[in-house]
Amino acid sequence: MENLKIEAIMEKVIDRMMWDEPMKWQALTCDMDINYESLKAFRTWLTFTPIEKEIFAEDYPEFEWLHDDMLVMEMQHELLSALN
Repeated sequence: MENLKIEAIMEKVIDRMMWDEPMKWQALTCDMDINYESLKAFRTWLTFTPIEKEIFAEDYPEFEWLHDDMLVMEMQHELLSALN
């Protein structure tokens, strides 16, 4: 009975984390290959010039949609800190 209660609490914590802290959620629930690819995508996008961002917008629609490189950088930092 106690295990079910603990599991229910942990499920709520993980679910809340998914919405409140998505980069921590990703670090905890995804394998290292996915996190590595995410970090690589963050770094690539942040090094693009504005013209390159227009050219590669279809390859990185999630970042292009945000229109906020500071937010992308913050997401990258959150993922890195969660992995440490």
